[in-house]
Amino acid sequence: DGGINAGGTIFKFDVGSSSYTVLESFTGTTGLPINLGLSGDMLYGITSLGGANVVGSVFKYDLINDTYSTIHDLELNEGYYRGAKLFLASDNNLYGSLDEGGQNGFGSIIKINTTNDDVTFPFHFSTSTGNTTLRSMITEVCIPPATPTGDSNQSFAEGATIEDIVI
Repeated sequence: DGGINAGGTIFKFDVGSSSYTVLESFTGTTGLPINLGLSGDMLYGITSLGGANVVGSVFKYDLINDTYSTIHDLELNEGYYRGAKLFLASDNNLYGSLDEGGQNGFGSIIKINTTNDDVTFPFHFSTSTGNTTLRSMITEVCIPPATPTGDSNQSFAEGATIEDIVI
C-alpha cells in the first residue's frame, strides 16, 4: 500500500546520496505488487488484484529505460495471490508460487522465462500435495551425480544431474 495511488510503488534508494525515487506507482487497475525478482536489468513482479481478470498480473520493469509493461494477466485456473518470492534459478528463469486458484484450487508454481517473457505454470498443488504457505521460501537444490568422476578436485555441485525446487 502507499504511493500516490495507494496501490504501492517500485522505488529506488541511492545509498550514497540517501535519495529516494519512485519508479512506478500501482493502482487498483494494475494491482498491488507482491513478489519481485531481478534478472539482469529487468525487475519482474507479480501483482495481486488488478490485471485484465482482476486476479493479478505478471510485469517487468526495465531499470535502464524506466519502462513498465504487463507481460501476462493471471487467470483463476493458473493461480493467483501471494506466495513465494521470485528467485532466479540456474536456468535463468524466475520461479515463485501462487497460493490460490490453479487447476486444483490450491495454487501453483509459476515460471517466468526471462529470455522471451513467457509465463507458464509447471505444477499445480492439490489436496494430496497441499498448497503453498503464505510467503513460502523457494530455493534450488543441486543433487550430485550418482557416480563421482573420480577427480579429487570435483566440487559438490559439479556434474549435478538433477535440480529441484524446494518450497
